[in-house]
Amino acid sequence: MQPSFHDWAGDKRLKGLVFVVLALGALALVSYAYYAYKSSQYIYTGPTTISVRGVGEVTRVPDIAMFTFSVQAEAENPEAAQKKSADAVNLITAYLKENGVAEADYKTVNYSLYPRYRDMPVVSSTAPGLPMMEIMPPGYDYTESTVVGYTADQAIEVKVRDTAKAGALIAGVGERGATNVSGLRFTLDDDSDAKAEARAEAVADAKKKALQLADTLGVRLTRLSGFWEEDGGGYPMYDQAYGAEASAPKAMAVPDIPPGENTITSAVNLTYEIR
Repeated sequence: MQPSFHDWAGDKRLKGLVFVVLALGALALVSYAYYAYKSSQYIYTGPTTISVRGVGEVTRVPDIAMFTFSVQAEAENPEAAQKKSADAVNLITAYLKENGVAEADYKTVNYSLYPRYRDMPVVSSTAPGLPMMEIMPPGYDYTESTVVGYTADQAIEVKVRDTAKAGALIAGVGERGATNVSGLRFTLDDDSDAKAEARAEAVADAKKKALQLADTLGVRLTRLSGFWEEDGGGYPMYDQAYGAEASAPKAMAVPDIPPGENTITSAVNLTYEIR
């Protein structure tokens, strides 16, 4: 019988390995706890701020009127449709120039030429002269789209510097072949000064609100740290469109269209650091 010996050296190595693993685990746990503690103790040290919004408005009497007229012409071929449309547009623009509208104050904003289609019955090849629908069972579509003509459509935008003439000019272009007049509005030819004045009022309004808010909070404004301007503005819009049908009488009533006033609005946002 062979004598047995206990491996005391192996036990020591195992115990040492277990100790190292436990020590590393404890170190990782302590590190995580310290990181979590420091994260929870973080305090924002940047500047404290307040933000306010100011609004400014100014009114101006419009100095120009804008409207758009269009001419639609139909013909059997594209060349004839284009010529018919061009003749009508030339007649109208000549009228505008005769009444004080400069050539630089009107421009084409849309031009299109497109075919017109009509569904036509398909003629039978087995029974010449008879439509397919007369010799075949019902329930089938025996038509095909055929080009029957062309339409030319041109739209012109007009700027009227004498706003008192706007109504008469609208009636005049209708009498001379315009098939539609729309988009009438009164506005300012140059609104930069009005916008600057409205912006100055908005900034003054925001500053006043900032001082009032600081007083309420018991703090002091130190410096302006942010500025943002919102889009603003506006003008009266007239959605009414004046159409002229081919059968309508040539003499059109002159509409009375008061220009009113425009309100130009500016809104700004100011951010102040406080102490």
